[in-house]
Amino acid sequence: MIALEEKITILPTLFVEKRDGRRVVFDVDKIDKALHKAADKVMDVTPLVEKRLNDLTERIITEIHSRFPQGIKIYEIQNIVEHELLEAKEYALAEEYITYRTQRDFERSKATDINFSIHKLLNNFSTKTRQLSMKMLIKTVMSLTLSVI
Repeated sequence: MIALEEKITILPTLFVEKRDGRRVVFDVDKIDKALHKAADKVMDVTPLVEKRLNDLTERIITEIHSRFPQGIKIYEIQNIVEHELLEAKEYALAEEYITYRTQRDFERSKATDINFSIHKLLNNFSTKTRQLSMKMLIKTVMSLTLSVI
């Protein structure tokens, strides 16, 4: 019998498009780790559960490679994982995976909102304000330097 790792290495290289537009090589371990992380929270990971997780990982990877041979977006991977978990009637595992994904999406959204707000504030400063801020910064650095000497 061929091990999961051996089957996976036979597949061609696939690229994943991240949310920020970067393209990275598809990493099978990330799916395996996500499933194990969810399983650890909702069940005891016995050898039988380990086999089910390996089978699920194999089905997910096969689905990804068959449907998206030219590349895949990160959210498509997540949708396939959810679909396969529900198809396998792994409802508790699916619920934990979906909850984690939703939480991460929310955190990512908050971080993006904060970064956008900061960027907007910085861009709203006039040239004059920037010049004054720079002068104040230089004066502060100089006075600190002189007080040390």
